[in-house]
Amino acid sequence: MEQLFSCRNCIHNCAQSILIGKGSGFCLKHNSVLSSPGSTTCKYLFRKDLPSFVVDEGIREHAAEFAEFSNIAGLLTHKPIERIPYSERFVWEQNQFDPITQSLAHYHKTRPGWVFLEAMSGGVDGRRMLTHASLVRGYMATCASWRSSYRFVLSLLQEFFNQPVFSDTDVVSGEGDDLEVVKNDAR
Repeated sequence: MEQLFSCRNCIHNCAQSILIGKGSGFCLKHNSVLSSPGSTTCKYLFRKDLPSFVVDEGIREHAAEFAEFSNIAGLLTHKPIERIPYSERFVWEQNQFDPITQSLAHYHKTRPGWVFLEAMSGGVDGRRMLTHASLVRGYMATCASWRSSYRFVLSLLQEFFNQPVFSDTDVVSGEGDDLEVVKNDAR
C-alpha cells in the first residue's frame, strides 16, 4: 500500500512504476536522483496508476501530510531526504547508469520542452513508453489547454496498441517470482 504513495508511483519519476524500473530513479520536480524511490515521497506526488479524479482526495491528504517538507521525504519516517543532483560520474561510480534516467536528467536543459516529449515517443520499449506517458501526463497537468497537448495525446493513442517489451532487468521482482508473469503484469 505504501508504494502507491511513493516516488516509484509518481509521474515526476517518469521511468519507474511499482513493477518497472529497478534501482535509482530521477525526480523531475526536485531535479534529484532517487536512491530509494519505493520509500520516498513528497507533497507534489502525482500518482500515475489511476486517473486524477479517482485519487484526488487521497492526493490532497498526502500533500497535507507532507506539506512541511520543501523537498523529498521518507515515506514512513517523515524525515527530509537530501537532494542528490544528477551526475553521470556519480551514477557510473555507483554502477547505476541508465540511459533513460540520464535523458530525464537533461530534460530541463531541453528547450522547448515539448521537443523532448516528442523525442520519447514511438517504439515498443516498455520503460520508454512509460516515460513518455508520464511526461505527457505531467505536461497536460501543467498546460492551460488541451489544444497545446493534442499532438501528445495523439502520439499516446498511436502507441496504445503496441505491446510493450520489457527485459528481465526492467522489472522489479522478488526472489522466486516468475519473470514472465511479472513482465505480463507490468504490461
